[in-house]
Amino acid sequence: EKFKGIENWPSFPRCSAESLYKALGFNEYKCFDINNEHNAISHDFNIPFTNEKYFSYFDVVTDHGCCEHAMNIGEAYKTMHKVCKVDGLIFITQSLSSGNGYYQFDRHFFEGIATANNYQIIDSFYVVNLNAHTDNGSRKQVNIPIDKDVLRSFNQDKVTSVKISCVMKKTKDNEFSFSYQGETQRIKNKSFGYEKIYLSDGIS
Repeated sequence: EKFKGIENWPSFPRCSAESLYKALGFNEYKCFDINNEHNAISHDFNIPFTNEKYFSYFDVVTDHGCCEHAMNIGEAYKTMHKVCKVDGLIFITQSLSSGNGYYQFDRHFFEGIATANNYQIIDSFYVVNLNAHTDNGSRKQVNIPIDKDVLRSFNQDKVTSVKISCVMKKTKDNEFSFSYQGETQRIKNKSFGYEKIYLSDGIS
């Protein structure tokens, strides 16, 4: 019962991620999905989330490949901001290449959203999916620092896709701010960018 549906892995229908989070010791798990699958809170990420019951509710909020399927992706990340507690973690994993959504990501997105919203970047890395499988059938992955020279050292024939992950801490209970690039970031958000403020050698 604890791992209901796990016997389907890696086929479909897949089991809920609730099994994983409960195994990690989380007491409560909620997911958001427009189709209510796995008892999800029904929400269309293209529109504002208004259920105040869940504002500043969660200690950990994740996007492991969901928000890129909403055309209005900025609103999707605004929702993640709304439901995360102060000092809570926002963990995003999105495609750098070979994605299946509307968007693909790079480090500038994470630096921008962190700068605009006073997030602290806790960790970041590329997730390289290799064209190989473990004995149990899952695809082999390796995590590497966000360094394009390291990424280019991989034999591209042996790589099926690359994702980028970032773990950020929400440090203030402010309204969500949209980020900008270049000079507009300084004008709109009184900032010169995440790297220039907090870091000298990139987000890893």
